[in-house]
Amino acid sequence: FRELSHAEEILRIYFTPDQSFIMMREDGTISFWSAQLKLKRSKRLFEKPFHRKPKWVTDFTTMYQYNKFILSTGDREIQIYELSTFEPYCQIAGLETCPLQLDYCSTGADDCMILYGDDQGCVNILLLTSVAETLRTWKKCPKVDNMPSISIENSALSPNVTYIRWKVHEDWVTQLKYYDSITSVITASSHEATALVIGCTTGTTNLEKQMKEMRECWKEGKTTKCHGPCVPQKRLECDQSVFCVHKGVKTFDLCKKKNLLVTGGMDRMVRMWNPYVPGKATGSLRGHCAPICFISISTDDNKLFSVST
Repeated sequence: FRELSHAEEILRIYFTPDQSFIMMREDGTISFWSAQLKLKRSKRLFEKPFHRKPKWVTDFTTMYQYNKFILSTGDREIQIYELSTFEPYCQIAGLETCPLQLDYCSTGADDCMILYGDDQGCVNILLLTSVAETLRTWKKCPKVDNMPSISIENSALSPNVTYIRWKVHEDWVTQLKYYDSITSVITASSHEATALVIGCTTGTTNLEKQMKEMRECWKEGKTTKCHGPCVPQKRLECDQSVFCVHKGVKTFDLCKKKNLLVTGGMDRMVRMWNPYVPGKATGSLRGHCAPICFISISTDDNKLFSVST
């Protein structure tokens, strides 16, 4: 890594199917590396402004099947770029809150899900159908700062987009990940009573009907009589499992094969759980002298890795 100095915090290192990996820094510098740790190419996505605070990245992931990558910014945007050229493609702007944690999951041949956790403890989910067509439509939108831009409200008006927002935590989201193996999204926060929550994406309530009613209200201009797409809803108790953890959770990992959920956080303890029994941890590991910031289960090696600050 000597070929690229760590001037800003590294947010994420993403491994690709071709055995190389992508690294994203907080200042918007993205770089591709070979499996031999050789720098292939690098680019800073944001220009430094002269009279305002520079833009910063809060998280990053890829849409590999569409040759795109997604990043979230402190300016309340979800931006999409071309993976091969790093050129801006389009963005969803005007988010109600700041997106902190980002994830993406393919749900069909041309369907996907974009999820992000925000600074209000909400889990936001964009369900997209006919993704290629939807992205092309967004690319035709008027440009803002040289990037085609659509507001979150206007994006939700499309028949190919369903926007769901769950109020889950009482503090900002520290980690978020969708697990297709359990068809649920897991989120964490520093709030002890809602430290980790395993929940559904759409819920047992009829959200499709609610979204249809919202679209009709917007089209008729009856915004005062309807809840907008940014109003968070609370899941039913049957739609989520809540884990209470002392001092909250900063990081977690799940292994469906071993039926194992592992958490770590400010109290420096690694806790192991049965993901279906939130009442009490099945075991704990001590040894860290600082807060735990990363945990990973290596199923093949039958090992657990944890990193502290």
